[in-house]
Order: sequence, then structure tokens, then C-alpha cells
Amino acid sequence: MSSLTAASLTAAAERRQRSRARGVSGEGSESILERHRSSIERKGYVVAIDIGTAFSGYAMSSSRDIFAIYALRAEDPFRWGVCGVETKIPTVLLLRPDGTFHSFGQDALTHYKDLEEDEQKKWYFFERFRKKWYWYPFFERFKMNLSKLIAADNGRLFPVGTVFAHVFRYFRDKAIEEYNLFSTTDLTQDDVKWVIAVPAMWSDVARQMMREAAYEAGLASEAEPDNVQIALEPESASLYCESLQYHENANDADRFVSSVFQARKRYLLADLGGETTDVAVYEVFGCGLMKELYCSVDGARGGTYVNKNYVKLLEQIFGKDVIDEYRATYPGDWVYAISKYFRGALILNHPEVAKLFDPVLTNISDHLKRVFAMFDSIDCLILVGGFAECRLLQLFLRREFEEAGGVQVIVPRQCSLAVAKGAVLLGHWQTLAGVSTFALSKSSFKKDFTDLSRRSEETALALAQKKKN
Repeated sequence: MSSLTAASLTAAAERRQRSRARGVSGEGSESILERHRSSIERKGYVVAIDIGTAFSGYAMSSSRDIFAIYALRAEDPFRWGVCGVETKIPTVLLLRPDGTFHSFGQDALTHYKDLEEDEQKKWYFFERFRKKWYWYPFFERFKMNLSKLIAADNGRLFPVGTVFAHVFRYFRDKAIEEYNLFSTTDLTQDDVKWVIAVPAMWSDVARQMMREAAYEAGLASEAEPDNVQIALEPESASLYCESLQYHENANDADRFVSSVFQARKRYLLADLGGETTDVAVYEVFGCGLMKELYCSVDGARGGTYVNKNYVKLLEQIFGKDVIDEYRATYPGDWVYAISKYFRGALILNHPEVAKLFDPVLTNISDHLKRVFAMFDSIDCLILVGGFAECRLLQLFLRREFEEAGGVQVIVPRQCSLAVAKGAVLLGHWQTLAGVSTFALSKSSFKKDFTDLSRRSEETALALAQKKKN
């Protein structure tokens, strides 16, 4: 049963008591978000950090209005669009020769490219380092620890835990800095609960490593482990989609997305990122209860594979020497141009350009169809992640699934931020429920999670039987 059920059980119990007091029977499919919104006192702030393979970011909200979620703001209007727009930045980390932090994101890329070749060999430059580390949990799940070394782009080795700790500290400082820039009151680290979003397929050991990296970053400690929560990416994205109807600016499209989360419905959530396509299938029981039926990750179906084809086309048109010189001279502008193409914002009137997408889109579609074939019925397909913003991909999947198969294809607004913003809600949710679902202590995680899942499933069945009677 999904980890979301910890809070769901609390809500269901309170709902039963209120129903009995009014003489109303049955639980219905009312979301627990609605029941909790005004009935439970909330305290503090929640900041969620989402480290993606290609792009990373953070989101945050206050307990005064958990649905007013703010994300990382673009600072350079010439490279990232209108200044102040919510966005994500390249997953690029640069450390000095002594291993201390220098920069992250576009700044790291630009500074590293400006270094002399001999100097570059002394620094630690990590680009898309989550991809390099992504598969370790599957092959070394019982041998991993924070001293595990990861290779920088120049081959220099560095402890993987410290790499993530540097990124956590960067987003910690960035979130507090941006909040204080626009607020009349100062926010400190002590006011914040931190949430780290991780892939659902990561092992318990890998999740524990993220917690220990957060300890190293100073976000929490073994003495105060509840300051950090580990959230699964598909659950975070699901909660974001369900919550859209409660946002202040909610429109008909948002309410339509949230309507998917009704009892007895199944949906497939596809998180389409830079290097991977993560797929999860959920069944909604109602009363806020949902069960994960399937989960997988595929490392060969991401938007960066389109980028590689795009770069090859540019090299054919302008010459490889010209492209190499441009990348070296204007690294920030290069990343911006690729990211715009990645999201389908750059549409070039060249017949060969659309062909660059075809093999990748077909690969993704075929993979999703194989998952659909595993189940008797799935009601809709929800697309999130950075690559889900690509208009060509949206049109292609709508043609393949809506027009040909009669399956609704849903793309929520700000789909690239769905994981980060949903993880914020999960952080508030855990606090509301008073249950530390992802308290990844080395000794108790598996037992606590197993017991919670068993209790949740028993409760779901009991509620279903009660409604039937």
C-alpha cells in the first residue's frame, strides 16, 4: 500500500467520527486533503529538494497555506526566460581542487568551461551525476555506504555522499535566501522541515544514504532525524496532481486532473526525465487510500537521447568544429538552447528535426503500451517530468493512446515541478498525520514500513466491506 496511507488512516478515522455525529454513514471518496485543510493546525515550513538526472530544483510552502507552493526562480531573463519564473537548473556541480563547494547549475558549467585545460584536471566537475550513480542501488544494494566513490567528468574520484551533501547545502541556502529576499520575516534552517525526493526503485540502503548525506549537509542529524523525510517521486507527483483542485488559482483543467483520483480508478504515472522514464501504476481505493500495482524505471528512454540526435544534426549543418567552439565559448547559452529544444519550445522548420524525436517517442510509447498490456484496464495516463513539457511528445502520446486506445492522457500544469511540489505536500502530510512513514533508521525502516503497509491494506479492505454492507 502506498506510503500516503499513513495520513489517510488518520483522516479516515476522523471522518468516521464526524459522520457518526451527523448521522451520516459511509466514507465516500472525498480527498483527505480537503478534510485536513482547515481542521488541523500546521506549523513551520517544508522545503523539498528534487535532484534530477538532467535538471534539479526545490519547492517550498508554509504551514499557513500548504498549497501556496513556490519553486526555484529563474534569475537570468536572457537565458531562462522571464526573470522570476519557476524553473529547474542543470544538474551540474563544481568543486574546487580541495573538494570544497564552488558552484552548482549554470554557474558551475560556465566557470568550469572557462578554466584552462590544465586547471580543469585539478577540479571536480560532475554533470548528470545521478545517472552515474543511479544504477548502483540495484547492483550493490548491500555494500553501499557514503564512502562509495563516484568519478567526476575528468576521472577524479570523490565520495558520493559528499557530492549529494554539497547539492543539499546549495538548495538549502538558495531556498532560505530566496524566501528572505521577498519576505518581511527572516527564515532560518530551524524553521524548515526538509524533504528529499528519490526514485521509487531505489533500495532501502540507497534511501538511507540520502538521509545520511542530508545529515552531512546539516539538514538534520541522527539525534533529530524527523527534520528530514525521504519521499518517493511517483507518490509525490500523484499527490501534486490530486491537490491541484485546492490551489488558489485552480481552474477547470486542474479540477479535471484531480478528478482522476476517485475510488476504483487506476492510472499510470509516467515520469519522463532527461535520462529515464519512470513508470508507476496505482489503484485508488477512495478515502485517500491508494495502492501501487507496478513500478519500473528504464534508463534508455529520456529526452537527452533526442538532444544527442539534435547535436549530431547541428554538427552536420554547421560542422563539428563550429559547434565545439560555440559550446566552449558560450556554455551557458548552449545549455539554454538544448533545454529549450528538450522541452519542445524550439520548433525548427526543418523536415529532419521531427525525425530526431521519432525513435525516442516510439520507444517511450512502446514501453508504456507493454505496461498497459499487463492490466485489464487503466483509466488514464498522467505525464510529469521535464520531457513531459515537450509538445511533440504530448501530441504523439495523445495520438497513440487517446485517439487509438481511448485512454485519457493528462498533462498537469507545471508538470516538470510535479515531483518537487508534491514532495512539499508529503512533508506537510507526514507532519499532519504524526507518522514518520519514511523514518529511515537503519534498524527499523523495513519493519515500520511493512507494518504500516499491512495495517493500511487491512483498513482499506475493512472500509470497502463497510461501504458494501
